[in-house]
Amino acid sequence: MPVKVSKWVFGIAGISGLALLLPLYFKPVPSDVGAEYYYGFIGVGSAWQIAFLFIASNPGKYHIMMIPSALEKLTFAGALFLLHSKGAVLSAPFAAAFMDTGFAALFLIAFFMEA
Repeated sequence: MPVKVSKWVFGIAGISGLALLLPLYFKPVPSDVGAEYYYGFIGVGSAWQIAFLFIASNPGKYHIMMIPSALEKLTFAGALFLLHSKGAVLSAPFAAAFMDTGFAALFLIAFFMEA
């Protein structure tokens, strides 16, 4: 995968992630979730989206960060797949698992193609 494609993959992941996460700061905290977990998730998730933008800015320099980036996507997707199988998450959030699995695959492809 040429550097230009890696820039696009990580750039799109970072921008779309921030677009999905940042508005959550302005929504009420769900009653079944502690505020510290809710806002903590948004903060950590947003930090990773910014990391994706750093990688997009210079994939060669931040090449090694592609591995934990893929793990970030896979852990969230894995949790959603597991919760959905137990009926604990609705289908709308579950759709994010497919998006994150796709990004994880693209991140790993970028990692191996850039090596």
